[in-house]
Amino acid sequence: MEQKVGQMFVGYVYGDSATAPAAPDAAANTARYGVATAAEVIARHHLGGVIYFTWSHNLGGGPAQIAALSNGLQAAASADTGIPLQISTDQEGGIVTRIGAPLAVSPGNMAVGATFDPAAALRAARISGQELRELGINVVDAPVVDVNTNPRNAADGPRSFGDRTAQVSLLAAAAVAGYRSAGIGAQAKHFPGLGDTTVNTDNGVAVTDETRAQILATHVPPFQAAIAAGVPSIMAAHIVAPALDPSGAPASLSRPIVTGLLRERLHFDGVVITDALDAAALAAIPPAQIVLDAIAAGIDQLLMPADPPLAIRAVLDAVAAGTLAEARIDQSVRRILRMKRALGLFDGADAPASPVVGTPEHLQAMSAIAARSITKLRGAGLPLPAGARVLVTGWGVGTTQTLTDALNARGVTATRLWTGSPSPR
Repeated sequence: MEQKVGQMFVGYVYGDSATAPAAPDAAANTARYGVATAAEVIARHHLGGVIYFTWSHNLGGGPAQIAALSNGLQAAASADTGIPLQISTDQEGGIVTRIGAPLAVSPGNMAVGATFDPAAALRAARISGQELRELGINVVDAPVVDVNTNPRNAADGPRSFGDRTAQVSLLAAAAVAGYRSAGIGAQAKHFPGLGDTTVNTDNGVAVTDETRAQILATHVPPFQAAIAAGVPSIMAAHIVAPALDPSGAPASLSRPIVTGLLRERLHFDGVVITDALDAAALAAIPPAQIVLDAIAAGIDQLLMPADPPLAIRAVLDAVAAGTLAEARIDQSVRRILRMKRALGLFDGADAPASPVVGTPEHLQAMSAIAARSITKLRGAGLPLPAGARVLVTGWGVGTTQTLTDALNARGVTATRLWTGSPSPR
């Protein structure tokens, strides 16, 4: 039972090595899990998945280091349960890029959307998926398939393919197909759609006041398209949608939304994972209740609970007390194992010691997609001639400066005006 419950948890670990973390990372692992190394975390808690971040020091040493970390974690899982790990990261492209150069990085969904070309979405996803697989990463926490209908949206913005349902659906299906062709698992997010909200659930409670008919017509179709394209995993958001669940429960903890809508109406029998359970949107709910409510809603994988040992113990205690049926645990574990088998994880191949990433072909393909995303609204033709005077403006501190510097280096007189993030006014 401990191994089954462990399969349902996806967490982060500290350090760039599975067995020899730096002292601060060993201390951070000990504080969070009770053991010092990532390999010991796997052995003690039987985690089904690990998610990589820069801030947890998993990604700072380049491709060879990341591949070695993945191989070390897989060796620990093999020695523990014999069940391979799901290893993932949020490599969406654009502003959510966990691993940069030397990888060939996608320009991001808004840029891909600006090409209006499903082939570009498929190509970007395939390249990104192929390079992640070289690093031992077998699931990508992408694509975002939210339809960004609210200009004040603080969660999506350039992470979305666009604001039109048909176009987002087309590109979502293409991206899923691209990841699938690369042999990596995609994860469509954030069900049932964050596009109408203003608050990022990482920072607070997000509520949509749209009607059930509006949600089903505008925000759900991209998820249907992803399912039809064979997406193996869908992430449930912490969004509150009273029209879908009058109780006010977040979607990730809502049986009417996860089971009623996603499972029964959309007929999705793949893996459903929560968004991060340490999000501020769930701060008012006791941690043990969060995980039990998520499982009751129909969730299979529990992502990043605030206190993993407590969360795992809450599930084990509920099974022991008879308030959570073992058959319900088995249902989720079968879905997880089925996905891992479909991704070829039981084949046992290690990531290469010298990963092949950022090839000239891959870099050129991503560059071409980025170039096609540039949209001229009015004015002079492109490319800009030497001596032209232009204003570079936008919310990104680094992106506006980088573009200004690049234009000036090519003989264009560029002036930068950084706007900052839009205020509610």
